[in-house]
Formats: sequence, C-alpha cells, structure tokens
Amino acid sequence: MATLQKGLSCGWSHTINSGLGMQFGSAGVIQQPLNIFWRQSRQLKSGSKQLWAEAPVLQLGLTAQWRMFGAIRSGLKQKWSVLQGAIQSGIVQQWSVKSTSPLSSAINQFWDSPQAGAVLANMIFYVEIGGVSIQSVTDCQAGLNIAEAFNTATITISSRAEFGTIALGHTVTIVQFGVEFKYFVAGRDSGWTVSGSGDSGSKKYIEEFVIRCESETAALHRPHAADLNKEWTSGGSAEQIIIELAAVENITVDCQADDFLVPPDFLTAENNTPWEVIQKITGPLRLAEQTSPDGTLVIRESFPDRPGAWGKTQPFYLLSADGGFSKYTEQFNDDQIIYNMVTVADSADDQTQDSLTIEAEDISSTQKRIRVWEVPWIGDFVLEHSGGSLVSIIREGVTQAELTDIVEIVDGTGSVSKPCYAVSLFSFLKNNLTGLAVKESGDVTTTVNGNTLVEITYTTKYQEFIVNKGEYDKLQVYINGMQA
Repeated sequence: MATLQKGLSCGWSHTINSGLGMQFGSAGVIQQPLNIFWRQSRQLKSGSKQLWAEAPVLQLGLTAQWRMFGAIRSGLKQKWSVLQGAIQSGIVQQWSVKSTSPLSSAINQFWDSPQAGAVLANMIFYVEIGGVSIQSVTDCQAGLNIAEAFNTATITISSRAEFGTIALGHTVTIVQFGVEFKYFVAGRDSGWTVSGSGDSGSKKYIEEFVIRCESETAALHRPHAADLNKEWTSGGSAEQIIIELAAVENITVDCQADDFLVPPDFLTAENNTPWEVIQKITGPLRLAEQTSPDGTLVIRESFPDRPGAWGKTQPFYLLSADGGFSKYTEQFNDDQIIYNMVTVADSADDQTQDSLTIEAEDISSTQKRIRVWEVPWIGDFVLEHSGGSLVSIIREGVTQAELTDIVEIVDGTGSVSKPCYAVSLFSFLKNNLTGLAVKESGDVTTTVNGNTLVEITYTTKYQEFIVNKGEYDKLQVYINGMQA
C-alpha cells in the first residue's frame, strides 16, 4: 500500500522596512531607510507524515440511542367512555431501552351512562390490502357518510417495503369496532413530514406513505368505469335495470324503495358510466344511493319514513331534561334544499304568452268567414255566438297557407304577421345577418345582431269557420271572451 502523507507549507521570509523623517526649518525632508534582514531567511516548511498500513475506508459514524425491531402502533383516541370503569391500554415495547418500564395510558371516566349496567365494545382494528395484513399503519380514517353515495378511507403507513407491495385496484379490508369495511386502492402517495423543531432549530424528517381508498361502488363511475352506449327501448323494472348495471363491477344491490316501471324509449346511455345511468333512474324520484360497509349498493327513500307519516312514526330516541344534560344549549340554522312546490307550465321552452287571433271576412250579406290563429297550437276550442236559433256556425277545419312577409329587423329581432310552423325561404334585402330563427309565435331572431330587412316565406295554419248570421245585422262571435 502507498504511503499517505499530508504536507503543510508556511511562507515567512518577510523584509521589515522602517523610514525616519526629520524637519529643520525650511530644510527639505531628510529620510533614512532602515532595513533589517532576518538571516537571509528562506521559506520555512514543515512536513507531517503519517503511515497507515492496510488503512480501512474512513467512515462517518451515526450513534442511535436505541434500535427498533418492530412496528410502532398508534392508539385509539376516545373522547368519552360508556364503561363504568377506567380503560387501561398497554403498549408492548419491542426494543431494548435501558432502565425503562412498559408504557401505559388510562382514560378516566367522569360520568356514567344513565342506563343500568356497563356497555362493552370489542375495539378491534385491522387493515388488509391485497390479501396481506398491513403492520405499519400509523393513521387510518375510514367510515360511513350517510350523505355520500361512495365511502372513502385514508391509510397512512410507515414501511417502504409494505408500500411497495400495494398496487392500484388492490382490495382493502378495514375492520374497526367489529365492523368490516370493503374498499379498493384508488391512489398512492409518498412524501416527507417534518416533526418538531426545538430551540436549536433542529428538525426531524419522517417518510410517510398514504393509501387513498374508495368503496367498491365507486368502480361504477369515472375515472374507474368505462362508458356505455345502450338503449332500453322496452323499458322494464327499475330494480332489475339497476341490478344489471351494478353487475358490471360485481356489485350487489339492495333496493329498499318500491320498484317501478321505466317507460319504453325513456332510458338511454350515450357515453355514460353505469353510475350515471343509475342516477337517471333514481334522480326523478329523488331516491338516495348509499354504500354499506360490505360494498353493497343500497337504493332507498331520501327519508327513512315518508314525510306524510311523520306524525305517527315512533321516535328513534327520547331525550329528557333529567338525563344529565348541561344547561348550555346551542342553536343553528341548517338550510336544506327540500322542495315542497312545483310549477307546471304548457310552454317551458317558449316564454311567449298564449294567444288567439281572430279575423273576420265578409262572404255575403248573410255570411262571414272567421279565421282563428292559436299559439301554442291546440285546436280544440269552440267558436260560439250570442244570436238566436237562426245563427249557425260551420267548422271548416284546419287550413294551411304559405305567406310571404317583409320583416324589419332591429337589433337582431323582428316578427312575421302570423304564427309560423315552417320557413321555406328567406332573403336579406340589405345587411346579411347570416341566418335566422322563427318561433311559433312569429318572433324572428337573426344569427348576427344588427338592423336589416328580410323577406321570409313561411307556412302558417288556422281554424276556419263559416258563420250564417240569419236575420241579424250585427252578430257577436267569441272564444272564451274574445270577440269578432
């Protein structure tokens, strides 16, 4: 092995110069240099040699106060207890620390349950992912939200090795308080967290791994499910169609609401997920979707008891003033979107008011032709008169006619003279505003907002009547108060 050496060089060899100046009257400055030399000094050198035979690799040492051989598990926080005694929880220490005793914690109970006897609960917590028990769980948040269709869970673990065995789509089982929840892995995250900073500013970085889980029913919706394109032309049982859609992901369905028939040609799937089709069925009746802990899709009424039966429904729980409640009360408003009124209209897409237009034309001294335009078109009105038995009204039926109007367009709007049911031709006479649309009421709108004249040929229709007025010189005919 070669000899390792380290050289140290110091360069001294300095010259010290000193000047002496004296001033006599107007005499010039007398200067005398003083040179002192140190023995014609050369550069001083000092060598330091250290011989290392078979020298090992230099390493930086890390001192650890203890060594962990097992996983550290977190405890269960409980705000109160329904037991009549203290709950003791022991933590088994799997590593060696000098002069220590096992750690323990106690939960003190400051009040008792008003019912007789103690209520015991088996507090078991267990996590299994992909069929393998996870030992390094440091935090878990899971449960059931009655207001959400899908359940979610978040699991934090500390083992990189266990994190590496977990893949997207793996089944997840979480057991807590004796209830088994089923999920699948929807996401995986890893990162570092900072723990505590003392006066010295020291920080400790801890690597954490987070598993994001969703209930099995979430596989029916985006981004997990594929789109469907299908038509239910024959309709059928709502319950059976929901079961068919859920079977795509092997989901069991529990329909707790009354079954009903889906009308023919009502239900279609056009690039919709199975979940979107299910909501097309449940949405109109305001049924609620929920996932039970075992992954079953539950279809139920929005309320456990129908509002009409609330007056006779037995209460779930009774509260009394002597039940140990404090005198502090809190009130708050929780506005819910619950509808108790609907408005029904016969022209939802057209805000134009209903109208009837009556025109009269003389045929002879004893006959008149009556034309009636109706918006929207219904056609079942009755034309009546205020004369005697010599007056007759003959319904000629529906007549279609093609009319041509020159319409003035101002700020992109105008109107033809009669109701319109089809446009066969139009031509802008001045500014070309690209295109136009004509409603049944006759209202015209152009594609481009502007002013112009446009010639429009369109089809209209009306009911025609022939009135024989007999001996009357003047005669009143009317429809629901409208006179001609």
